[in-house]
Amino acid sequence: MKAVLRIVLASTAMLGVCFGSAFAQTATDELRVETRGNWNAVVVASPPISIYDDALAPGWNNWSWAEVEIGATISDPEERPISVRAQGWQALYLQHAAFSTTGYSELTFFIHGGAAGGQTISVIAVDARGEPIDRFFRVVPEANAWTEVHVPLSEIGASDTSITGFFIQNGTPEPTRRFLVNEIALR
Repeated sequence: MKAVLRIVLASTAMLGVCFGSAFAQTATDELRVETRGNWNAVVVASPPISIYDDALAPGWNNWSWAEVEIGATISDPEERPISVRAQGWQALYLQHAAFSTTGYSELTFFIHGGAAGGQTISVIAVDARGEPIDRFFRVVPEANAWTEVHVPLSEIGASDTSITGFFIQNGTPEPTRRFLVNEIALR
């Protein structure tokens, strides 16, 4: 899996003054540096929301209607992904009480296509009423490899709104071969 470097401060501290206005950093926020034109800007980002990382995060529920194994055993004993076998249109559905996506820009996860790969997978957000949003992001996992996926929330209609979860769905009417998913988070 790909390691991600994050800078997290241990206490509240003054970070700098930008055009005369100061901003502060709290212990749970993250920093990232973005280049905008000729300027580098320090951006305080919302802390990631972990959904699944070898186990479901607190508050998240498995409401799947595909055959799902949470914490599946695979050849790497340090990994405990979700194993999914789906008939036509079935999905892994990770549900949570309604929450705001304000401050987040993407859903990220790792997917493994198994020995053959090539499955057609759709990622769909679920709105605050529990209804799927009528937009999707298509993923085609590779065979025998973990691939990091970045799903822009804007592409699935989930930016700056309240949602209750996500489908990772077989995007076809035919049964799909097993695939694995791990390290699911909002960033």
